[in-house]
Amino acid sequence: MILAPVPVRKVSCFRANVYRITLKGKAKTNASMASSCYLFGPFQLEVNRRLLRRGSASRQLPHRLFALLLALVESEGEPLTRDELSHRVWGADGATDANINQHIYMLREMLGERRGDRRYILSDSRRGYRFVENVERA
Repeated sequence: MILAPVPVRKVSCFRANVYRITLKGKAKTNASMASSCYLFGPFQLEVNRRLLRRGSASRQLPHRLFALLLALVESEGEPLTRDELSHRVWGADGATDANINQHIYMLREMLGERRGDRRYILSDSRRGYRFVENVERA
Protein backbone atom coordinates (compact mmCIF):
# COMPACT_ATOMS: atom_id res chain seq x y z
CA MET A 1 0.00 0.00 0.00
CA ILE A 2 1.57 3.31 -1.06
CA LEU A 3 0.73 6.25 1.17
CA ALA A 4 0.32 9.90 0.37
CA PRO A 5 3.42 11.64 1.77
CA VAL A 6 3.35 14.66 4.05
CA PRO A 7 6.73 16.47 4.00
CA VAL A 8 8.11 17.07 7.49
CA ARG A 9 11.84 17.85 7.37
CA LYS A 10 15.08 16.61 5.92
CA VAL A 11 16.96 13.83 7.72
CA SER A 12 20.65 13.15 7.31
CA CYS A 13 20.24 9.65 5.88
CA PHE A 14 17.99 10.85 3.04
CA ARG A 15 18.55 13.45 0.38
CA ALA A 16 14.82 13.95 -0.16
CA ASN A 17 12.09 14.94 2.26
CA VAL A 18 11.13 12.36 4.82
CA TYR A 19 7.47 11.62 5.30
CA ARG A 20 5.53 11.39 8.53
CA ILE A 21 3.89 8.01 8.87
CA THR A 22 2.04 6.98 11.99
CA LEU A 23 1.78 3.29 12.76
CA LYS A 24 -1.15 1.90 14.68
CA GLY A 25 -0.20 -0.19 17.67
CA LYS A 26 2.24 0.23 20.49
CA ALA A 27 5.81 1.17 19.77
CA LYS A 28 8.40 -0.97 21.51
CA THR A 29 11.64 0.60 22.60
CA ASN A 30 14.63 -1.10 21.08
CA ALA A 31 18.38 -0.60 21.18
CA SER A 32 18.25 -0.18 17.39
CA MET A 33 16.38 3.10 17.72
CA ALA A 34 19.79 4.77 18.00
CA SER A 35 20.45 3.95 14.33
CA SER A 36 18.30 6.23 12.24
CA CYS A 37 18.07 4.05 9.13
CA TYR A 38 19.29 0.99 7.28
CA LEU A 39 19.97 0.86 3.54
CA PHE A 40 19.70 -2.36 1.53
CA GLY A 41 19.14 -2.83 -2.18
CA PRO A 42 16.77 -0.08 -3.35
CA PHE A 43 15.19 0.19 0.14
CA GLN A 44 15.63 2.53 3.08
CA LEU A 45 14.30 1.40 6.45
CA GLU A 46 13.90 4.34 8.80
CA VAL A 47 13.71 2.95 12.30
CA ASN A 48 12.53 5.98 14.25
CA ARG A 49 9.55 6.50 11.94
CA ARG A 50 8.91 2.81 11.21
CA LEU A 51 8.99 3.61 7.51
CA LEU A 52 10.14 1.56 4.52
CA ARG A 53 10.95 3.55 1.40
CA ARG A 54 11.79 2.54 -2.13
CA GLY A 55 12.67 5.56 -4.24
CA SER A 56 9.91 8.12 -3.76
CA ALA A 57 7.35 5.53 -2.58
CA SER A 58 6.93 4.97 1.13
CA ARG A 59 5.12 2.22 2.99
CA GLN A 60 3.58 2.05 6.37
CA LEU A 61 4.33 -1.33 7.88
CA PRO A 62 2.12 -3.04 10.43
CA HIS A 63 3.86 -3.31 13.79
CA ARG A 64 4.75 -7.01 13.61
CA LEU A 65 5.94 -6.88 9.98
CA PHE A 66 8.19 -3.95 10.88
CA ALA A 67 9.53 -5.73 13.97
CA LEU A 68 10.19 -8.89 11.92
CA LEU A 69 12.01 -6.99 9.16
CA LEU A 70 14.04 -5.06 11.73
CA ALA A 71 15.04 -8.27 13.55
CA LEU A 72 16.18 -9.85 10.27
CA VAL A 73 18.08 -6.73 9.13
CA GLU A 74 19.82 -6.36 12.50
CA SER A 75 20.89 -10.02 12.54
CA GLU A 76 23.63 -9.09 10.04
CA GLY A 77 23.27 -12.28 7.98
CA GLU A 78 23.15 -14.63 10.96
CA PRO A 79 20.22 -17.04 10.96
CA LEU A 80 17.41 -16.41 13.45
CA THR A 81 15.45 -19.43 14.66
CA ARG A 82 11.68 -19.45 14.77
CA ASP A 83 11.87 -19.25 18.57
CA GLU A 84 14.10 -16.17 18.41
CA LEU A 85 11.80 -14.48 15.90
CA SER A 86 8.74 -15.41 17.93
CA HIS A 87 10.26 -13.95 21.10
CA ARG A 88 11.54 -10.76 19.43
CA VAL A 89 8.41 -9.99 17.42
CA TRP A 90 5.51 -11.45 19.38
CA GLY A 91 7.06 -11.32 22.85
CA ALA A 92 5.39 -13.32 25.61
CA ASP A 93 2.40 -14.05 23.36
CA GLY A 94 4.58 -16.14 21.05
CA ALA A 95 3.59 -17.16 17.54
CA THR A 96 2.75 -20.35 15.73
CA ASP A 97 4.88 -21.62 12.87
CA ALA A 98 2.02 -20.79 10.51
CA ASN A 99 1.94 -17.20 11.78
CA ILE A 100 5.69 -16.78 11.27
CA ASN A 101 5.43 -18.34 7.79
CA GLN A 102 2.64 -15.94 6.84
CA HIS A 103 4.59 -12.88 8.00
CA ILE A 104 7.74 -14.02 6.17
CA TYR A 105 5.61 -14.53 3.04
CA MET A 106 4.17 -11.00 3.35
CA LEU A 107 7.65 -9.51 3.83
CA ARG A 108 9.00 -11.33 0.78
CA GLU A 109 6.05 -10.14 -1.29
CA MET A 110 6.51 -6.56 -0.08
CA LEU A 111 10.24 -6.66 -0.95
CA GLY A 112 9.43 -7.93 -4.45
CA GLU A 113 10.75 -11.48 -4.06
CA ARG A 114 9.20 -14.15 -6.24
CA ARG A 115 9.11 -17.89 -5.72
CA GLY A 116 12.64 -19.26 -6.06
CA ASP A 117 14.16 -15.75 -6.09
CA ARG A 118 15.46 -15.08 -2.59
CA ARG A 119 17.38 -11.81 -2.73
CA TYR A 120 16.61 -10.68 0.81
CA ILE A 121 15.22 -13.39 3.09
CA LEU A 122 16.65 -16.88 2.92
CA SER A 123 15.20 -19.92 4.67
CA ASP A 124 17.97 -21.93 6.32
CA SER A 125 16.69 -25.45 6.78
CA ARG A 126 16.61 -26.36 10.47
CA ARG A 127 18.17 -23.02 11.38
CA GLY A 128 15.47 -20.44 10.67
CA TYR A 129 15.64 -17.35 8.49
CA ARG A 130 18.39 -14.91 7.62
CA PHE A 131 18.64 -11.62 5.77
CA VAL A 132 21.18 -12.06 2.95
CA GLU A 133 21.31 -8.61 1.33
CA ASN A 134 24.16 -6.27 2.31
CA VAL A 135 22.92 -3.75 4.85
CA GLU A 136 24.44 -0.34 5.58
CA ARG A 137 23.66 1.83 8.57
CA ALA A 138 23.14 5.51 7.90
